[in-house]
Amino acid sequence: MYADAELIFTEAGPVLPKKGFVRVEKGHGRLERREIRVSNDLQGYSDFPGLKQVAQVKKRVLFLKTGEVKENTEYLLTSLSAERARPARLLSLMRGHWGIENRLFHVKDDSFGEDRHVLCSHRRGEVMSLLRAAAINLLRGRSQLWNDEEPLTARAQYICAQPLAALGAFPGL
Repeated sequence: MYADAELIFTEAGPVLPKKGFVRVEKGHGRLERREIRVSNDLQGYSDFPGLKQVAQVKKRVLFLKTGEVKENTEYLLTSLSAERARPARLLSLMRGHWGIENRLFHVKDDSFGEDRHVLCSHRRGEVMSLLRAAAINLLRGRSQLWNDEEPLTARAQYICAQPLAALGAFPGL
């Protein structure tokens, strides 16, 4: 499937026009350029159920402080038709997916060490994952115990050090 998607966007691929969109963003010390090209050439050809479009996303990141440049290419398969998801929307949906991934799972892995914990029972792992997600959501909320700029790890450390203070910090629980 990867080879098919890759071939569509090479010069040797079909000559059908590809729709595209470019987005450039600056922030967090980076200048990011994302270019998406979309094709429906694999529709009906692929075994991927419901496939309507395939997209190629080329990302180029310039780190402003160091001048370092990183580039990568990703492919996206979707069951959304061209009418429902034009290139700009597909790029936004893709970014939204990683926003969710980074907002929750990255925090669970890095700050709470979820991947380092091994539990004997699958059910225990699910329960612990849900508890971590609930804790992260509580820590993201407003509280008299911390200001909004404090990182989640500092908030968690404070609650560990002052558990009784934490009991009254979340009204409505």
